[in-house]
Amino acid sequence: MSLGASTNRTIVTTADSSQGGSSASSGGDNASEKALKGNNASTSDGSISVAGAVAVSTDTGDTKAYIDNGTVNSGAGATSVTAATVDNATVTANGSSTAKGATGVGVGVGINVAVRNADAYLTGTDGVTAGSLTVHIIAPDQTSFTTTATSGAGGASNVGVAGSLAVNVVVLHHNAYIDDGAVVTLSGNPNVTVEADANVVNTAKAEPADGGGDATKVGIGASVAFSYGEDTTAGYIGNSATLSGANGLTLTSNSVHAMDTDASSGGKGGTAITPVVAISVADDDAHTTVGAGSNLSIGGNFQASSSLTNNVANSAKGDTKSSSTGVGISIAVTVVNDSSLSTTYSDLLAGGAGPP
Repeated sequence: MSLGASTNRTIVTTADSSQGGSSASSGGDNASEKALKGNNASTSDGSISVAGAVAVSTDTGDTKAYIDNGTVNSGAGATSVTAATVDNATVTANGSSTAKGATGVGVGVGINVAVRNADAYLTGTDGVTAGSLTVHIIAPDQTSFTTTATSGAGGASNVGVAGSLAVNVVVLHHNAYIDDGAVVTLSGNPNVTVEADANVVNTAKAEPADGGGDATKVGIGASVAFSYGEDTTAGYIGNSATLSGANGLTLTSNSVHAMDTDASSGGKGGTAITPVVAISVADDDAHTTVGAGSNLSIGGNFQASSSLTNNVANSAKGDTKSSSTGVGISIAVTVVNDSSLSTTYSDLLAGGAGPP
């Protein structure tokens, strides 16, 4: 008997500013240009050209497979409860402005938010007859969340401002388990496997299209990239759970992560200002545990293992070119708070010795 749930999502969100920004129309009658003219958007040196792009994606939802107060008879065959998820969300914001005016502003903002849960479990009072029982969160392919924000202010004759903001916030849960207080009675002396797998990549990039803020007098190029990744990958037995009739019990969690945060920009002019900030925060947890007050009777081996790998790259690069005054500030901050744990909070009765 196989009980499974799966989701496979591809989300693409793109925002592109009009070529040349707000002054791109030959007749001077596009909506943004009318708004600028109607509000007298100009300086003493001439007109203002503005390009802006904002792209936002939100990815939420649950993927669940479970047995709740059920009786399953697979004979000598296998019983499996599985949930599989793959998400690929891409956000692109291109705020390049190529128009030449007294003041050029090109801003791109990309925001990618994901809150996703995957659960496979047994709950309530269940009876299972089988040669094996598997409860598994599957990662059939890599899950990725990518945000790119691009700025560019063109060749303004007075003030050029280029700004890009890329934000990735990803919170995930991958849980395979026997629920708190569940009573699972097994027949057929099956081996039991409870396993959770995750494979996730987060990427945030804030960059200039043409070197950043470029103007004769003042050039400002600002880029901020922020990545936050939080994932729990767990294969566990809950508190006060009862499992009887198992031959062997194996608990496994495998969590693979990568994070790439890159902010770059430049400022060019008589006065050039280039603030660049890249921030990466990784808070991932992988664990296999047996909860407090649980009652497990295992005829064979008990094995529990947990592994977590994370590759975090963080970069802030600025390029300031000035004939008079130049201010370049690049800040890169990385915070990694990852944990991997295997333990039991209850006594175990196992007939096999298990691996050394």
